[in-house]
Amino acid sequence: MHRRNFLKMTGVAGLSLVTPLSRHAIAGEDLRGFRAPFWITINCAGAWDTTLFCDPKGDVEAVADKGFINRSYTREDIFELDVGGTLIPLAPGVYNTDDGPVSYYDIIPPGEAEPVHFLPHLAARGITIINGVDAGLTNHQSGEQLAIAGSTKAGFPTLPAVVAYQRLVDRGDANGPMPLLSFGGYDGTANLLPATRLNKLDVLGKITRPDVLGRGADTRYIHGSDTQALIDEAVARRYAQLREPAVRLPSKRAAMSQLFMARSTEQHVGRLLDRFDFGEFEGMASLQKQMYVALRAFEGGLGVSANLVLPGWDTHSKNDVNQGKRFKALFEALVFLRHQAEMLGIADQINVVIGSDFGRTPYYNGAGADAGKDHHSVTSWMTMLWASGVENGLTVIGETDDAVVGSPLNDDLTPAAPGDGVTVTPATLHNELRRLAGVDEQPVADKFLIESPPLRLWG
Repeated sequence: MHRRNFLKMTGVAGLSLVTPLSRHAIAGEDLRGFRAPFWITINCAGAWDTTLFCDPKGDVEAVADKGFINRSYTREDIFELDVGGTLIPLAPGVYNTDDGPVSYYDIIPPGEAEPVHFLPHLAARGITIINGVDAGLTNHQSGEQLAIAGSTKAGFPTLPAVVAYQRLVDRGDANGPMPLLSFGGYDGTANLLPATRLNKLDVLGKITRPDVLGRGADTRYIHGSDTQALIDEAVARRYAQLREPAVRLPSKRAAMSQLFMARSTEQHVGRLLDRFDFGEFEGMASLQKQMYVALRAFEGGLGVSANLVLPGWDTHSKNDVNQGKRFKALFEALVFLRHQAEMLGIADQINVVIGSDFGRTPYYNGAGADAGKDHHSVTSWMTMLWASGVENGLTVIGETDDAVVGSPLNDDLTPAAPGDGVTVTPATLHNELRRLAGVDEQPVADKFLIESPPLRLWG
C-alpha cells in the first residue's frame, strides 16, 4: 500500500485528525530501551510430524489395517545420537529429491564451510525436547492459539504478549518502544498492549519513512535539519490544539492517542530499519528474516518479545518429503539464530520456545509416495531457554507409545503408573514458561488464568 492511499484510508475511517503527526516530532524523545531477558515463540503452523524427527517409530503398525507409521524408514533405521552423554533416538532425517537424498539434520552454520548436526550444535548452549504433549484437539485455529497462548479462550494473550505487558508494568511505562513484535499467525494480545506487525518489512519501510531516501549508509533526508525542526514544532503545536480542549468525544480522543502511539512505533521501526544490512537481509529465507529483525530489535532495546511463524506443515499429501523440507528450514533457522544472537552478544539473553498446532496421525491417508497424514492430538515441543539458565546440553522429557500417545509424568519426569501423574499439555508448558518468565504470580496471570496441574519441567 502506498503512503498516500494509507493516509486516505485513515481519513475514511474518521482518523484524519492525527495525520499531521510526524515521526521527527517523536525522534527527539529519548529512547528508554528494554532489557533482557527476551522471549521468542516459533509457531510451526500446520502441525508437524515428530515421528520424522525426535519421536521415531519406523515400520510398526499402530492402527489395524492402516499400515506402518513411517514408510520412509524402518525400525532398524532409528539411530541413537549421543549428545554430551545423552542418547536420543532419532529418525534418519532424510528426504528424497530429484538430485538425491537430503539430510535435514546437517546444517552449514553461517560463515562456515562444513555442515554440523544441528542438535549438538544447539545443545552446546542448551536445548530441551518434550515428547508426548497432548493438545487434546485437532482443529488448526484452536491448535495454533493453544500452542502460542496456552488457552483456546477467545482473544487470549500469547506468551510473548503477557511477558511484554508485564515488562511494561514493571518499568512503570504504559507504552515503551515496540514491546511485542509479530510476524503472523496467532498473536492475540487481549488489548494488553499494541503488537507491532512486521511481516511486510519493505512496504512498512516505505510507509513509516516517507521523508527518507535510500537505505543504510545511503540514507538521505528530504528536509534539512533546520527546516525539519520547524515542521516538528508545528506538528507538536497542532497535536496539542487538537487534543486539548477541542476534542471532547472520548472515541476521538482514544483514536488520536492510539494513532499517536502508532506513529511513535513508526519512529522506532525507522531506527530498526537503520540497523539493517539490506543486502544480507534480502537474501534470507522467511524465518531467518523474522529472526534477524527480532534479534536486532532486542539488541537495540526496541523490543522484548516476538511471535515468529514458519507455515507449511499441514501435509495431507506428500507428508514425508514436505515435512522433511520444513524440518530443514526450521533447523537452518535455529542454527542461524544462534549465530546471529552470538554475533550481537545477546545469546545468553534470549529464550526460544518452538511448538506446533498438534501432531500427525500414526498412519498415512493413502498409498504411494504422495500419501499424506492427517491430524493427531499428540505432538512434541522444543525449547532453548538460554536466558533462564535452566538447560544444560540436551534434555529429553516424555515419551509416547507405538500409537503416538503420551505417558503421564511423575514429579521426577518419569512415566507414571496408569491413573497417576500429569498429562503434559500446552497448558502445562505455558504455566511453567510463565513461571520462568516471572509472570506467574502477577495480576495478569490471574486475569488470564491457564488451568493445569503444576509440573516442574525445567527444575
